[in-house]
Amino acid sequence: MINDGRIGEYIRLGGGLPHGGGYTTVYMARHEKLGYIRAIRQLKKDILTENDEDYKKFCQECNLLLRLGNAGHANIVRIIQQPKIIDKKAFAEMEWVWGNDLETYIKAQNGFIEKQEVLRFIGDISSALAYCHFDIYQFCLNKDVDTCIDYEDKIDEDCRRLLVNKYQVIHNDVHSKNVMRKFDGSYILLDFGLAIEGSTKTIRRSGKGGVVECKSPERFDGLVIEQGDVYSFGILMYEMLTGEVPFPLSKFTEEKIEYKHRNEKPPEIEPLRKKAFEKKFPDKQWVKDYPDWLEKMIMKCLEKKPENRFPNAKDLQMYFLDCSEAEGISKEHGAMHTNKEVEQLQIRLNELRDTERRLSSEIAKYKKAKNNNSGSSKMAWFLFFSVLLVSVSLLIYLNRNQNSGNVTEIPKDTAASKPSVKDTLSKETVENKKFNLYGEKFIYTGQVLHDLPEGNGEAVFENGDKYSGQFKGGYRNGKGKYSYKSGELLVGNFVLNQMTGMGNYTYNNGYYYTGMFKNSKFNGTGAIYNKDSSLIVEGNFINGKKKP
Repeated sequence: MINDGRIGEYIRLGGGLPHGGGYTTVYMARHEKLGYIRAIRQLKKDILTENDEDYKKFCQECNLLLRLGNAGHANIVRIIQQPKIIDKKAFAEMEWVWGNDLETYIKAQNGFIEKQEVLRFIGDISSALAYCHFDIYQFCLNKDVDTCIDYEDKIDEDCRRLLVNKYQVIHNDVHSKNVMRKFDGSYILLDFGLAIEGSTKTIRRSGKGGVVECKSPERFDGLVIEQGDVYSFGILMYEMLTGEVPFPLSKFTEEKIEYKHRNEKPPEIEPLRKKAFEKKFPDKQWVKDYPDWLEKMIMKCLEKKPENRFPNAKDLQMYFLDCSEAEGISKEHGAMHTNKEVEQLQIRLNELRDTERRLSSEIAKYKKAKNNNSGSSKMAWFLFFSVLLVSVSLLIYLNRNQNSGNVTEIPKDTAASKPSVKDTLSKETVENKKFNLYGEKFIYTGQVLHDLPEGNGEAVFENGDKYSGQFKGGYRNGKGKYSYKSGELLVGNFVLNQMTGMGNYTYNNGYYYTGMFKNSKFNGTGAIYNKDSSLIVEGNFINGKKKP
């Protein structure tokens, strides 16, 4: 049921906000029975049939957001479910983001944003766009369709290029109304209503749509490419430093703005930042507070020709991280890394379907054995998990010692250049390289891609813990072994730094748990054994505790 105060099972809280180019409205709403808060995005027009073109477009955007949500990226808005039609109104349930849009936030700061905040913004949104342009393919693979993946689940460089082009998402509408600053200080990318998925390079509406102040020169001609998002993001970085976009509608007509995007360089950043500073702090003296590389990075994003910009947001992100580390800024603006810790808490881990089916089958088999014979069931459990532990250990050993002859080394200064995607995807091998990623500091030896751990490697953490196994995008991802300084040991499958699926945990007193994990805690069917392998307890566990 939908009326002035209700949308299905939700009760509206206040008026709606225009969204998605004006064809939808977003309401803050509370679930009538459970009390949680959601954003309800509703089409303005009545929908009489599912074949309605606006409804189809709405569903396409929601489906894209659902796929984007595969990795639970902390800086991309989440959709909860597919659209519904109730009483001729179509709506979708989404995450409600507590905060203000970027435009409102900049105005509230009188046009001057502290450097730390600017850097955090760049870190968050470059991460979101890098995920859209490149990293997303890792979370959308379908072995039944993506036939270039070989029988050992290996992806060569040509295959990776095809997968990136297939699954990448171009936002196509990056501007200050589509970025939210949450109350915890992190930033969220919103509104994928004009997004293009895959290798499509032309827009369906011949260049219409979008905010003229943030459109790239080629976007006016209807060309939608990754470098267009890079240009629009450059506009936002410029706005964060100066308090205004390069060519504002308050000063120029839309036609004049288009001409300037195509032909004129943006005004210099420092005079505008100085002006904003003096307006906010009239009693203080201006001293340049940002590094030269930051301005150089922004101006590269705002090059008129796409080929002169960063090829995609992944390359931009890597440049930003490299320069931050070189300048010592990553330690100074720790908020960016704090946000990565938040990201770890928000990420919902995903398990491969085939692994899940196989493990479920094994568990069902041994449950049946348990029902038939209690004594033999315990022995069966012990044998099964022992064989599994040996298999996992063997896989780790083989992966760590595999022949590296098919890994192509390339100079570091070319690793982030596209147009040759093959070069971009080549790996290097490093020894004792320091990293500060996702709230963790460690020394790493192993393979890297885009200057992030990728492949097999070993990490020694600042607190004395150690990990050896597989990495992906800087995360512990795949088979591995995590050794705590205190003596405990985790062996099994890791997803985004957390132990997930079947594995083994050994206490420092010799006791051990074998069974299912989630978020590095006992979750699911498992058993705890004494150090002499005698059973202590078995059953279902929830967050490390046995379910009563």
